Amino acid sequence: ESAFLDISKAKEKNKGKENCETLFLLCDAYTKNNEFDKAIESITNAINCNRYSWNDHAKEDNYRTRINLFIKANKLDKALEDYDTIIRLANYKIRVKNDKAIFQLYYLKDYESVIRDLTNIIDSIPESDLNGCYPNMNQYADTYFNLGLAEYYNGQKESAFRYWFKAIEWGYRSGSSKETINHFDSIIQKHPNVSELYLTRAIVYLQRAPYLGWGEETRQCF
Repeated sequence: ESAFLDISKAKEKNKGKENCETLFLLCDAYTKNNEFDKAIESITNAINCNRYSWNDHAKEDNYRTRINLFIKANKLDKALEDYDTIIRLANYKIRVKNDKAIFQLYYLKDYESVIRDLTNIIDSIPESDLNGCYPNMNQYADTYFNLGLAEYYNGQKESAFRYWFKAIEWGYRSGSSKETINHFDSIIQKHPNVSELYLTRAIVYLQRAPYLGWGEETRQCF
């Protein structure tokens, strides 16, 4: 309540106008108070504002804030629309498409759409990017891994195993392997007779994924 009182006073001193700082504070306060519809209204009014002067992706961050609020308010269709908006705005679209895929996997259970969209990303990788230090290599690794998740949840276990192997081969989270190992531990418990899973986990243990199958020039990327 104290925060809302001070925000009201600030608004009053500003001749009743809600500037960017006020809108961000209202969004934060309403979110903490579980008043998600009001928080959504505040961040919507602040969608073109920049919370931090050094942030070059302020608008994208504001949309991501609204996505999280839409999820909390169980307005999943609106969250999906905002992901599509971010994809249009973003310079690095693959990262956002992967984030959208995770949302569709866990909240919408729309496995077929995720498989289609991520397969399109994989199919569009230029040949020149397969042999050099391409800045999206980590994002491609995420794409393979998420595609594996979609195939797994959709009942296509063998396809999932192949995509996960490919993700690790591309260096999926090679700098932070604990979570990845935990993932394969749980999958191996469910499928103890699949040799590919043991090989994939072995690569993670050895942290050799970025180097397999590539020349010396590409190894220097990591």
